[in-house]
Amino acid sequence: FLLMPPAWTVRRSAECCVEIMPRKILAGPGFFSSVVPVLTSFMNFAAGKGGIPHAGAIAGHLHGIEDAMLKNLGLP
Repeated sequence: FLLMPPAWTVRRSAECCVEIMPRKILAGPGFFSSVVPVLTSFMNFAAGKGGIPHAGAIAGHLHGIEDAMLKNLGLP
Protein backbone atom coordinates (compact mmCIF):
# COMPACT_ATOMS: atom_id res chain seq x y z
CA PHE A 1 0.00 0.00 0.00
CA LEU A 2 2.26 2.70 -1.31
CA LEU A 3 -0.38 5.22 -2.31
CA MET A 4 -0.36 8.77 -1.05
CA PRO A 5 -3.61 9.71 0.78
CA PRO A 6 -5.09 11.67 -2.16
CA ALA A 7 -5.00 8.45 -4.20
CA TRP A 8 -6.81 6.38 -1.57
CA THR A 9 -10.16 4.79 -2.36
CA VAL A 10 -12.70 3.07 -0.12
CA ARG A 11 -11.56 -0.34 -1.37
CA ARG A 12 -7.84 0.39 -0.94
CA SER A 13 -8.23 1.83 2.56
CA ALA A 14 -10.31 -1.17 3.67
CA GLU A 15 -7.75 -3.54 2.13
CA CYS A 16 -4.96 -1.79 4.00
CA CYS A 17 -6.78 -1.93 7.35
CA VAL A 18 -8.18 -5.45 7.09
CA GLU A 19 -5.54 -7.33 5.15
CA ILE A 20 -2.20 -5.51 5.09
CA MET A 21 -1.91 -3.95 8.56
CA PRO A 22 -2.73 -7.12 10.54
CA ARG A 23 -0.03 -9.01 8.61
CA LYS A 24 2.67 -6.33 8.69
CA ILE A 25 2.33 -4.65 12.09
CA LEU A 26 3.27 -6.52 15.22
CA ALA A 27 0.85 -5.13 17.79
CA GLY A 28 -1.98 -6.30 19.97
CA PRO A 29 -5.72 -5.72 19.79
CA GLY A 30 -5.43 -2.43 21.69
CA PHE A 31 -3.47 -0.85 18.86
CA PHE A 32 -5.77 -2.17 16.16
CA SER A 33 -8.87 -1.08 18.08
CA SER A 34 -7.60 2.49 17.90
CA VAL A 35 -6.86 2.47 14.15
CA VAL A 36 -10.46 2.87 12.97
CA PRO A 37 -11.38 5.82 15.26
CA VAL A 38 -8.13 7.64 14.50
CA LEU A 39 -8.29 7.02 10.76
CA THR A 40 -11.98 7.98 10.68
CA SER A 41 -11.20 11.27 12.43
CA PHE A 42 -8.39 11.96 9.98
CA MET A 43 -10.61 11.20 7.00
CA ASN A 44 -13.39 13.43 8.33
CA PHE A 45 -10.84 16.23 8.79
CA ALA A 46 -9.45 15.66 5.29
CA ALA A 47 -12.96 15.65 3.82
CA GLY A 48 -13.59 19.05 5.39
CA LYS A 49 -10.33 20.42 4.03
CA GLY A 50 -10.73 18.82 0.60
CA GLY A 51 -7.30 17.20 0.73
CA ILE A 52 -8.39 13.64 -0.01
CA PRO A 53 -11.02 13.27 -2.74
CA HIS A 54 -12.81 10.21 -1.30
CA ALA A 55 -12.23 10.97 2.39
CA GLY A 56 -15.91 11.20 3.33
CA ALA A 57 -16.72 7.86 1.72
CA ILE A 58 -13.67 6.24 3.32
CA ALA A 59 -14.65 7.55 6.77
CA GLY A 60 -18.16 6.18 6.35
CA HIS A 61 -16.91 2.76 5.30
CA LEU A 62 -14.38 2.39 8.12
CA HIS A 63 -17.03 1.97 10.81
CA GLY A 64 -17.74 -1.61 9.76
CA ILE A 65 -14.22 -3.00 9.45
CA GLU A 66 -12.82 -3.10 12.98
CA ASP A 67 -14.09 -6.64 13.65
CA ALA A 68 -12.58 -7.91 10.39
CA MET A 69 -9.28 -6.25 11.23
CA LEU A 70 -9.16 -7.84 14.69
CA LYS A 71 -10.14 -11.22 13.25
CA ASN A 72 -7.20 -11.09 10.83
CA LEU A 73 -4.70 -10.65 13.67
CA GLY A 74 -4.76 -14.40 14.12
CA LEU A 75 -5.01 -14.24 17.89
CA PRO A 76 -6.56 -17.15 19.77
